Amino acid sequence: MKKHQVLDKQLSFNQLLKSIKTDQKMAFYKGEDDFMISWGKESEFVLKKENSLNSVQDYFDGEKGNYLFGYLNYDLKNRFESNLKSKNEDKLHFPLLYFFVPQHIIFCKRGELIYFGDSSIPDLTEIITKEADNDKHSNFTLNLNPYTTKTDYIQAVEQLQNQIQQGFIYEVNYCVNFEGNTDGQIIEGEHLFERLSSKTEAPFSAFFSHPNQELICASPERFIRRKKDRLISQPIKGTSSRGTNEQIDDELKQALFNDPKERSENVMITDLVRNDLSKIAQKRSVSVEHLCEVKSFKTVHQLVSTVGCDLKPEVNILEIIKALFPMGSMTGAPKISAMEHSEQYESFKRGIYSGSVGYIDPNGNMDFNVVIRSIFRNKKTNHLSAAVGGAITIDSVPEKEYQECLLKLEALKASLENH
Repeated sequence: MKKHQVLDKQLSFNQLLKSIKTDQKMAFYKGEDDFMISWGKESEFVLKKENSLNSVQDYFDGEKGNYLFGYLNYDLKNRFESNLKSKNEDKLHFPLLYFFVPQHIIFCKRGELIYFGDSSIPDLTEIITKEADNDKHSNFTLNLNPYTTKTDYIQAVEQLQNQIQQGFIYEVNYCVNFEGNTDGQIIEGEHLFERLSSKTEAPFSAFFSHPNQELICASPERFIRRKKDRLISQPIKGTSSRGTNEQIDDELKQALFNDPKERSENVMITDLVRNDLSKIAQKRSVSVEHLCEVKSFKTVHQLVSTVGCDLKPEVNILEIIKALFPMGSMTGAPKISAMEHSEQYESFKRGIYSGSVGYIDPNGNMDFNVVIRSIFRNKKTNHLSAAVGGAITIDSVPEKEYQECLLKLEALKASLENH
């Protein structure tokens, strides 16, 4: 029988992540005093081609009362909309959907560490080492090179703007990929995650290690959070660099808040999210709680809106996902047409990038991020990738859009450099 136990230990998130030795674990980080680390598996579900979508909900129903951790691949969209396809090469091979019931979970709530798992384990020292090995495999330098050239990027943006001019789409999230290889260097994803998280301090970071793949994610964006019957989504659209001093930083924040193009992008996606929520919401319950808030992170300022609704009582987890996924901030508007156009001009298969990582608790509450600002690794081929992108509108300046992509890539590249 599983139970909760308060841990008499003073270990940080990164210490715990590195000291739990297992070939599979998933962590979800929302701040220094709010995180979850899960490992081992009692059961798992992988959505395969032969599986119906109903089998996803069947798995959720069969595991009611348990914690479920997992992710949604961006290309899950192709199962939700029969006319959507993904023609580009997939070098990472993350499944379309993966969830598991962990054997062990450690929570941090208000600074207190709590273990949840098998009560037959009286002493966790066999699972958690007293001292994490901070130096092992921590010296590595890896390079990321553009898969799409700057010239090709600018041409694609101009062509997408032509599609916008003709009225096929209003806004589209166009993404490019940067790739590399470990080149025989031995790396541990936990060390890479520590490097990246120290540079970003992002509130919806996530780590997933599997025998075949690895995700190192420093996302600042929440996809959805459910608490009882209330659901919120917090789309991000609008990015600015940080200033070199407080005065410049404040000026950049104010400029972002007042920028008509950035606000227009955010409002358009906020409207899309309102429309998506209305499919599963009680009547007249959809509301914009915050519009175009400037939120500051360690490397960037962002415009963030919060949209919420009260769920219809009969709505299940799969119906929530189908109504909202992929998130509007990573598609554009109208949603289906924007996804068709981005697929046409992008040169890589997004896979888990633009997807979501999170968990569902025993009461059906959930929290999921948006997988951006991330490094991905195929452990079998040692292939590395990091994708970035942004919203393209009729007012976009292609050169500036490319520079925004490079800004979003900075922390990812820096985390791969030896210190």
